[in-house]
Amino acid sequence: MKKLVLILGGILIILLICFIFAFIGIKNLIKEKTAFHEISKPEIVRKLKFDGEKEEIESKLIVKEGNLVIKVKDLDQGIKTLEKLANTFKGSIVLSQQRKFPKSKIKAKIVLRIPEEHFDKALQEIKSIAIEIISSEIKGEDITTEYIDLKARLKNLEAVENQLLEILKKAKTTQETLAVFRELKDIRNQIEILKGRIQFLERSSKFAKIIVNLIPEFPLKEKKWFPLITAKIALNSMIVFWKWVLDALIWLLIFFSPFILIGLIIWFIKRRR
Repeated sequence: MKKLVLILGGILIILLICFIFAFIGIKNLIKEKTAFHEISKPEIVRKLKFDGEKEEIESKLIVKEGNLVIKVKDLDQGIKTLEKLANTFKGSIVLSQQRKFPKSKIKAKIVLRIPEEHFDKALQEIKSIAIEIISSEIKGEDITTEYIDLKARLKNLEAVENQLLEILKKAKTTQETLAVFRELKDIRNQIEILKGRIQFLERSSKFAKIIVNLIPEFPLKEKKWFPLITAKIALNSMIVFWKWVLDALIWLLIFFSPFILIGLIIWFIKRRR
């Protein structure tokens, strides 16, 4: 009896020890998971240093735009001249649109991108081809402040990226590594967005936009109506249509001929009975 009691007591003690170790292990696992979720952006960013200095640039960045409405002697010739001007000044035509609305005097719209240093000269050349300048507007948008601000933000973000890389090297646990990776991904996305905007501003300041609306001196002549040609086209279309219908009937007749033949034979046999 005493032996049985000792054996049961030993088993209970072993079970109790196993339970205590299991409880401690589960508690540590929960603690690690909680710590992983509690690693937040502010705790990481608090370790980082920011440089608030803004970069200085030599001259202002101005986005120039000209808007002209001109009357030309010949519309097609005017468009060709503008295309030649774009090539001469190492620019490009980004839009060439001709309109056929009878109520609108403007019959063509051409948008040119010209290097900023040739902007004034290009405007003079465009005005020289006009027999009358209906309207002329030149405006410029100063993007210097935005550009400097974006460059400063980019510099700070790149500094943060470098510091995060240093923190990543010193990370001791998987949770810390994953947390830093998340921050790096977010910082790099912001860097790419800023770089795209900066490049857009640089391109915009280097190439000015000139919008030219063209009005021909004389209204465009309407095309003459030739009823005989219209009738001929309609007749040809009708012939093509009925040829297609007849071809389809011939195909159907040949394709279903065996079935038609079998049906006639069955019908003939039943009729004789």
